[in-house]
Amino acid sequence: MNIEELEQRVRDCLETEPNKDPVFRMAILLSEVGDIAKYMTHDQKINPLARSHGSKEDEKLAYGQAFVQFFACMVLRGIDPEEAINLGLLHWEDKDWAKKSPQRNKEGDIEETVIIGIASSPGVIEGKAFVLSPFDKAKIPEARAKILVTDYLRPDYAIAAIEAKVKAIVTNQGGSVSHGATIARQHGMPCVSGTANATERIHQGDYISVDGKAGEIVILE
Repeated sequence: MNIEELEQRVRDCLETEPNKDPVFRMAILLSEVGDIAKYMTHDQKINPLARSHGSKEDEKLAYGQAFVQFFACMVLRGIDPEEAINLGLLHWEDKDWAKKSPQRNKEGDIEETVIIGIASSPGVIEGKAFVLSPFDKAKIPEARAKILVTDYLRPDYAIAAIEAKVKAIVTNQGGSVSHGATIARQHGMPCVSGTANATERIHQGDYISVDGKAGEIVILE
């Protein structure tokens, strides 16, 4: 069964339901997830002293119920399931959670004035750098019309960065589907993520060039 067929079957099932509230669907989903946790904690291979919590068929049904109710929540919330799944897989493959190591050039060296990261949003722009601590949201307005350089961009910080009209985003951590990268693409600004140490190598007020397609930052002066 492909995603389109699954979505249609979920929509058909929803048509017969008197309660189409996604919150109600989420309640069913969480109930099934709770059952799945019980199957795990009552697995005698994991916990030899535990009594059984149903058969493998019961556990299989719990997974299936959780999956289709989760799918139903996406449908009811107007989320494209295929797009959501692809984004989730990209995020996983990108290892956005993992600490990044400094990127090296083709010769294997770390150049003093060139910082290499992950190409996350195309475009080339020059400007003054504003180096921001990841725990200092109050200073984001000072980044107005500058290039924001930070360890990572929290979701609430991303909104403030857009309001400050920053020219580009550079981060130490994250990847091409991180919050900073996604916000940059949505607003058509260059972004290089996963540089590992941009906040250490770029100083406040440095004049830099950001190439979001090549994944490079050059410290010009």
